[in-house]
Amino acid sequence: MNSIFSAYKQTSNFRMGLSLIGFFLLGSAQFSCSVNSEAKVVSFLPIESHTVKAEDQLINKLLPNEFKLEEGQSVNRHTYSIDEGGRFTLIRTIDTDFSTLGVGVVPITKEIAKEQGVTPFSGVLVKSVNKRSSAEKSGIELLDVISRFNNVEVSDVNKLQFLISQTKPGDEVEIEYKRKGDETPRKSKIKLGKVSRTVKSKAFTEDLKLHDDVLRAGYRLIEIPKKILPIVRHDLQLSDVKGPSAVFISAMLPGGPSFYSDLRVQDQIIEVNGKSVHSIADYNSATEASRPDERIEIKVRRGEEVVTDVIRLDDNSTSHYVFNLLGLIHVEGEARHSSFGMIFDLLFHYHNWRMITKIDDSYYPEYKTEWGSVINLLSYSNSPKRWNFTLFWILPITVNKY
Repeated sequence: MNSIFSAYKQTSNFRMGLSLIGFFLLGSAQFSCSVNSEAKVVSFLPIESHTVKAEDQLINKLLPNEFKLEEGQSVNRHTYSIDEGGRFTLIRTIDTDFSTLGVGVVPITKEIAKEQGVTPFSGVLVKSVNKRSSAEKSGIELLDVISRFNNVEVSDVNKLQFLISQTKPGDEVEIEYKRKGDETPRKSKIKLGKVSRTVKSKAFTEDLKLHDDVLRAGYRLIEIPKKILPIVRHDLQLSDVKGPSAVFISAMLPGGPSFYSDLRVQDQIIEVNGKSVHSIADYNSATEASRPDERIEIKVRRGEEVVTDVIRLDDNSTSHYVFNLLGLIHVEGEARHSSFGMIFDLLFHYHNWRMITKIDDSYYPEYKTEWGSVINLLSYSNSPKRWNFTLFWILPITVNKY
């Protein structure tokens, strides 16, 4: 009887000891869950200095009257940009034709006046003559002093430049000039030449509407009005433009709800739950009744292709969680990355990364995985470009993916 009681007592003590150890471990476990304010999305914004491939007549509809071309102006090119805040800017580069006399001149200082035998500031000194220019053909040479332009006195370089600017390329003007040793001025009729200068001007700006639905769906949206769509059409691979505006996925969170679907950055959303979407207001109307863990059906256009998929909405796809049991077990995760480790990662560790990569102007989801066991006696990694397995640290097997 005593032996039975003794055995029962020992068993009870053992169970109590296990309970105390379990209570101690559980009491030492740490678990936390928080919003990851640094969750980074992959975006096609900003778009910087893309050349517009739309017809000029479509672009001209955007421009206020003050940006219409004047006589002697021609469009060199149009470029546009959209910054991260959604500001659209159209830049017009204009070639403007200016008149030119075909000579380079400098002021007549006291030293030059003494050397040339003229009165200071009585004209301008020719320092260069363009080859095959009208000035060269008319006989103007280096060190000649130009004193009149169309019978108007030329006192300095600025005055000559102003008088030339008041004429048009091809106009014939009379130049009065004097050469060293001349007692009387010479006169020549010169047909003004033409030179083009390129000038950039900010022709049009507009703040586009943005919508952040990263917490629920894992993406951000941008609404582009119809008047701007022809300008961005080529870069967004649009095959057709219908409706007053269009909504695009401008950014996506790797590992977010939409990441695991067939949706892509730069897709145009055309339907949500069977309702047509032409604006962010349409999108909000179609999704406002949806709750976390509910599924929504989204139809997108990608070039000529139309894709339909379903995503499950989240409560907060940017959350970050950590569970740590004295280093014996460590679990951590967020949208972009998750990990698991045992005994301070010495016995076993595992990591998984979710990424979005741009290839040939298109965006694709990609994964990277690695794990190691028993202080990496066995280790494995698999990325979009390389697969690797290592045994006992020194026997690697690597396969490159292309």
